[in-house]
Formats: sequence, C-alpha cells, structure tokens
Amino acid sequence: MLIVWDGDGREIIRYAQQPAPELPTAADLEKLAASEPPPPEEIASADELYFTGLHLEQYRHATRSPILYWQEALCRDPGDARCNLAVGAWEHLRRSLLLDQDNLRARAHGAIGNWLYAKRRHAEAIRHWQAAVRLQPDNAVIWRCLGIGLFNISRKPAAAQRAFSQARRFTPENPRLLYEYDQLLKGLGVLPEKRLRLLKAEEHLVAVRDDLTIEFCALLNQCGQPQIADAVLEARRFQPWEGGEGEMLRQYVRANLLLGRQALAEENPSIALDHFQRALHPLPTLGEARHPLANCADIHFWTGEAQSLLGESGPAAESWKRAAEFRGDFQEMSVQSYSELTFDSARALQRLGRKREATRLLRGLLTYAIELEKQAATIDYFATSLPTLLLFDDDLQARQTTKALFLQAQAHLGLGDARAARRLLNDVIRREPGHAASADLLSGIRRSSSEVTSSR
Repeated sequence: MLIVWDGDGREIIRYAQQPAPELPTAADLEKLAASEPPPPEEIASADELYFTGLHLEQYRHATRSPILYWQEALCRDPGDARCNLAVGAWEHLRRSLLLDQDNLRARAHGAIGNWLYAKRRHAEAIRHWQAAVRLQPDNAVIWRCLGIGLFNISRKPAAAQRAFSQARRFTPENPRLLYEYDQLLKGLGVLPEKRLRLLKAEEHLVAVRDDLTIEFCALLNQCGQPQIADAVLEARRFQPWEGGEGEMLRQYVRANLLLGRQALAEENPSIALDHFQRALHPLPTLGEARHPLANCADIHFWTGEAQSLLGESGPAAESWKRAAEFRGDFQEMSVQSYSELTFDSARALQRLGRKREATRLLRGLLTYAIELEKQAATIDYFATSLPTLLLFDDDLQARQTTKALFLQAQAHLGLGDARAARRLLNDVIRREPGHAASADLLSGIRRSSSEVTSSR
C-alpha cells in the first residue's frame, strides 16, 4: 500500500497494487475478435446504430452502407441529432445552387454530386454531375465522376466510356485518368492488344504510376511479350498499395514462367530452369513477398520439367513432389480448397507415376468447379481492398462463373479430354478476353498439338 500526504497531513493519494489478472481463455479472445456487424434491424439501440454507421463510413467499407444504420436509428428516434446530421448535411450545399455564375453553380452541382454519391444516393448524384457538365463542359473531374456513376449505377457502359473520353480530352496528361480509363476498357471486354496499343502510345504516363506499370506488364505478358514485361519489372522499384496486393508478384512470376516455357519449346532447358528459379525467388524491388499460404505448384512443376530434360532425374522428382504436396491456395484474402494451381499439383502427381491420386484430385477439382458455378457469389466482409472493388463495380457472379468454367477446363484437360478443355477455354476467353490463365493454357494445348503433328 502506498499513501501520500501533503504538508498538513491530508491524504492526497492512496495506491494499492492490484492482483495480476488471469490470462484470457480462447473463448474470451474469440469474444474480442472483430466481427461483421449485424443488420440494422437486429441492433438494439440507436447509439449502437449510429456508431456502427460511423465506423462503416470512416472505414469506407466497400460492401456495407452506413446510411441504412442511421436511417434505422431515425425510425426509432426521429430527433436523434447525430443521425439527422449524418444523413442531412447536404442541405446547406443546395443554397450554393442559387449563385448566378455558371462556373460556380457547376462547382456546386459537382460538390453536391460527390456528397450524395458518398452517401449512396447515387441517382441524385448522377443528375447533379450531368447538370455540372452542361454548365461547365471542360470540367474533367466531373466527367470522370459521371463516368463512374454511369458505369456502376446506371449500367450504361458506352455512356461511361464517352464520359471518360471527355475527361481525358480535357486533361490528357493525367496518368490516373489513363489508368482508370484502361480499367474501364478492361471491364468492357476490350481486346488486350488494343489496350496495349493505347498504353504504349502513352508510355511516359505509364512510367509515373506503379499500378499503371503493372497493368502494362500484364498486357505485355498477355500479348506474347514477356521479355519486355520482365525487363520493365526488373528495372523498377515498386511500392505496395492497397488494392495491389499480389499484382507485382503475379506478373513477375507469369513473365518468367512464359519465358521458361518458351525456352523449353526451343530446347533450352538450362535457360528455362533459370527463369523458373527466378519465379521462385522474386526480386525484393517488387515491394512484396509471397504469402506463406500461397500455392507455388506451377513453379515447382515447370522446374521439374526443365530438370528432367537436363537429365537431373532426382531433383526433377523432388520438384514434382513439392508441386504435388500443395493443397488449396490463399486467394482474395481467404483460403481456397481448390484453385487454378490444383491442376499443376495433379500434373506433378502424373509425372511421379501416382496416377490414381492425380485422377482423384482432378475429379475433385471438377466436382468443386461444377458446384462453384451454381453457387451465389459473395465477398468476405474483411476483404475490402481487392482490385475488383476499387473503382468500377465487378459482376461477381459472372467472374465466379468464369473461374468455374476455367477450373472445369483444367480438370477435363488433366483427365485427358482436350476437346472439352479447349471448348471451355474458348468460352472463358469470349467472356473475358484478358483472362491470363486461359490464354496460357490454350497456348500450351496448341503447342502440344503441333508437337504431336510434327512428330508424325
């Protein structure tokens, strides 16, 4: 016990050491873990509704709206000043629409549109942006906002492209606008070759941004120029950014796998092995490391192929064994039981002579893919920084269907039905012209077919 008195003998502080608290149990820790908030109607108090909405707004959550929580609070307590302010602050902005100068009223319409869009009042926001560009046609910022609204809300992709073209017309040297315009073209299904021509014409802008550089490298890989992609990636020091997780590593690995497979086709296994080793040990300048749960079956499979051609049967078997041991993958912030790399694990099992295991794995992949095609697409509550959530809305169901079709194609190919695989892969390419894995797999099927033809 510690007691402190002043000069007159009055006690001013008393302190007694408290016993050490008991260590929390696993159940206690589980209660403290972050969890998804319940729907508004299931929350007990207006206070909790307000703070849940405030958290969602500050977090800028990609799939939950704070407005719904505040509106539920106002249904219970119409006089709640906090929620009234949260949903009604835009009233004072409307007064600025009374100004008599077009450029000032255009700015007011633009600001109101921005505020309304942030509050999920999308249709009203679009009307204000449309009014703004009528009053000030050279306002690139509002044309950009309007393009986003037309694509995400009005579902008018052609009008969205025209709006972004106008934005780029008035600020042609803005690299962010170029990146966003390219992302719009990607969402519209524009052919990779056409997008690559656009970015090559603007390489001075591409070089300004990491995200634009990575998209440039992805298009180079897709269009059969992995050597240029590899050179660009090697010459640049990247900084990680939210939404870009895995992108630098993905393009670096793809470039080296493509170069290695090209070297194998040219009967240069030693050069191929060098590229596969580079894929396995990425450059520190990429700004990110491989996730501990990430699947590397593809790299180990192709490493084994090169080692086998070099006569290194022991190391080749070891590489195929590593590829075969991978199960599942870590994708989009969660662990997946099957992935696009399951196919490489199955091929490695085949190389090791474990054909029954390979067949069982491929049949499991096919069953999973068929079921995935039927499921409703969802996003994990905590997966808020995925590339598909950053600017333009993605059709989650269509993307999941495309993935399911690709996995089915892999399974059919591994099970020996190349015709069914080719049909499914062509379907995937029609749905998504820039689908990287389908392009690479189709290329491999064509190469195998030509090798069989030439051997005859």
